[in-house]
Amino acid sequence: MKSRFTIAILLLSMFVVTGCISKSLEEAQVDFCQALVAYGDAVQALQNVNHSTTVEELQAARDNVSDARDAVGDAAVDLREARIRSAENAWENTQEAINDISGDATLGEAAAIVRRQALILATEIDKISNVSCRRR
Repeated sequence: MKSRFTIAILLLSMFVVTGCISKSLEEAQVDFCQALVAYGDAVQALQNVNHSTTVEELQAARDNVSDARDAVGDAAVDLREARIRSAENAWENTQEAINDISGDATLGEAAAIVRRQALILATEIDKISNVSCRRR
């Protein structure tokens, strides 16, 4: 029983720690783009293998491509999670703004608040749906 409690505390601690390390959408997009560039660089190095390349150099180039590929996958997962959080936050903010409209507000005042919040939500959706990595 005591060991189950200890394991539960450890798992909860890991969840809390990893939950606090979440990346912003912008950070996740930058990391994803940097990982893509590194992957491209590693593939380019592999393409540069020639008759004077040693087996050790070839294996190192292969390992670099594999590591870079893994990093792209990890960055893609982080980006997906950041997009989900961003979308959830934008929707929650929209709901709060609508819920906070005073019962005494006129329809014009309420419409202005809703339009402003809808614009913010649309902008966030646009940010979530687009990742633009600059090419060198």
